[in-house]
Amino acid sequence: MAEMRSLWIGLVFLALSATAAVAQQMTVRLLDGRNGHPLKNQVVDLWFSDRAGGAPLQATTGQDGTVAVKLPRDANVFVAAGEGVADCREGNTPGKTFIDSTVYAVSAVLNTGVVANNSCGDATQQVVPGTFTFFLRPKHVWEKMRE
Repeated sequence: MAEMRSLWIGLVFLALSATAAVAQQMTVRLLDGRNGHPLKNQVVDLWFSDRAGGAPLQATTGQDGTVAVKLPRDANVFVAAGEGVADCREGNTPGKTFIDSTVYAVSAVLNTGVVANNSCGDATQQVVPGTFTFFLRPKHVWEKMRE
């Protein structure tokens, strides 16, 4: 009986250890804020803190505009930015950065999903658990010239 109990406790401990060892990930979906089309082959920068500081984790979306991102073990919050595109969260006011203006909770993304604001158009998206949806758009010629 004692051997059976020890075996059972060992199996439970092993199962819990295996579950804890599995790295969590989230899906990042980049959409064109004007029309909702996927932004394929687009680089997204993620900082797993409340500010964009230091080197970001960079990931490139596939043909469907998504990329799976392995979460750092201690990740609680993150900020995000697209490279070479306009940010649709705040209308992309010239000369102003919005990277640090919105901090996202990793737990909210994993539990319910998060869809960022879109001030570039009427495109919308439903929340999907485990997915962070971010609206961007290609820059206009005059925006590129100001860089």
